[in-house]
Amino acid sequence: GNDEFSEMAASFNALAESLQHSENRFRAVFQAAPYAVSLLRLRDGAYLDVNPAFERNAGCSRDEVVGHTPFALGFLEDTEAVRQQAARLRETGRLDNQEVRGIARDGTEHWTLYSSRLVEIDGEAVALSMSVDISSQKAVEEALRESQESFTALFDLAPIPMAYCDEQDGYRATRWNEAWYACFGYARADADRRSGA
Repeated sequence: GNDEFSEMAASFNALAESLQHSENRFRAVFQAAPYAVSLLRLRDGAYLDVNPAFERNAGCSRDEVVGHTPFALGFLEDTEAVRQQAARLRETGRLDNQEVRGIARDGTEHWTLYSSRLVEIDGEAVALSMSVDISSQKAVEEALRESQESFTALFDLAPIPMAYCDEQDGYRATRWNEAWYACFGYARADADRRSGA
């Protein structure tokens, strides 16, 4: 009787101590992660916890965030895309490298790249997510797109015949401008994207 009870108590204490060590390791990683990490309850979409990197990126404290949804806090704008991503997370248990557009506290647009795993905490389905701000990358992509559009417009409107090839297609396809077609009398279908050699 008494020895059995002592054995059970010692086993329970060892289990509790092991659980505490695991929880401490998770908490240390959670707090030290250089990327924003959040725990979001799927039932209502409310944040359960966020790490210091999340606080820095979001510009608000953990206390301001916990218990509220990203929509209530004004973090997310594209609600339909987020709903689709949440449905996919429920179906598959994971999301990898998802982009989402949001609004910063100062009202500026920002982009986030995140991955999530569906985990269970205290019997609740929870999204464990890690994210990184990719706003500067998106700004560079947009500037490049605008630059390419400007180049294309100038190229097409140039009054002298011009052609160019680019590295993306291995210099195999030549693009001709409108003055070239007018000067040499080719139809666009006969010359466009063919080798100039």
